[in-house]
Amino acid sequence: MLLDKRNENATVDINGPRWISQKNNRVAVVFGARLEFESGHVLEISDDFLIEASGDEWSRKFAYFFGAPNGDERERIFLFDNHGFFGAAAHLDLGNDERLYAGDPGLNGFSPENVDIMDVCGFLDLYFDGSSLPWVAP
Repeated sequence: MLLDKRNENATVDINGPRWISQKNNRVAVVFGARLEFESGHVLEISDDFLIEASGDEWSRKFAYFFGAPNGDERERIFLFDNHGFFGAAAHLDLGNDERLYAGDPGLNGFSPENVDIMDVCGFLDLYFDGSSLPWVAP
């Protein structure tokens, strides 16, 4: 949908989802993807779940990086992550080691908790349309 609206192509590499048996009959479900748009923008996704043996409890670790081309590097537009720890508090990284957690006044009421792929696609849509992202003050 996002690519169609942009009327451009992207290189898409998807890894998973894969189910991996863990100790104590837990299961990890791992998913990763990388989209590189014709413009040079990149979206990198890692979204993993750890499911307890009962199936009733699960935790998540994730990272959603979106960057713009800047020479040989990618300029970070945003990064949502919880530093690779299942169940850790999520935050928004805007670059320059600035991490904003839920409740931070710099988020203007936006919360980075429970961000998922549908949210991220919406943020990319706003970005490509030239609209403000939800955490940017009007």
